[in-house]
Amino acid sequence: MSAMVGTLAQSGASGFGSMTGAGIEAGADVAQGIYAKAAYGRQAQEATLEGRTALREGSAEISANDYNSGKAISSAVAARAGSGGTIDSAMPVISADYSESKIRDMYTKYSSQLVANKAFYEAKLDKFTGQKALYGSILGAAGAAMKISDPAGGGPASNMGSLSNLSVGSGGSGLSQSS
Repeated sequence: MSAMVGTLAQSGASGFGSMTGAGIEAGADVAQGIYAKAAYGRQAQEATLEGRTALREGSAEISANDYNSGKAISSAVAARAGSGGTIDSAMPVISADYSESKIRDMYTKYSSQLVANKAFYEAKLDKFTGQKALYGSILGAAGAAMKISDPAGGGPASNMGSLSNLSVGSGGSGLSQSS
């Protein structure tokens, strides 16, 4: 322990200052990553909500189309019956109205699904980007910590020796360092 204190004392006040500055920088990096992840998470929630809204609106539009086409078909049948016609004479009109209604329904369904899928993939991308920002900040903080203890960098740990010349002492005395 006294060897470590002596080593730190030899590095001078600048060593402690660089450790403190790097520690603050590392903490700021991680905090920035956490903030970025949270911001991207909120964007993902908004995009998911947008996708669900698109699906709901599409479903409501399909219901309205079905109701309106049912009214149109019923009025066509009533008009034919009122003019003395039979249901067979109204079939071409009914068939055309029904086909048009189904085409509108399919268009509405698939266009709303496209909008929703785009929003859902944006949400996934936002979540991924947030995770990437967090991991990047953690790695940046680890890199800053490595600068402190890098023997080649001349940081406070540069005078502590290497692990290659450590040996286990006899009689349970623990580790000792050979010069």
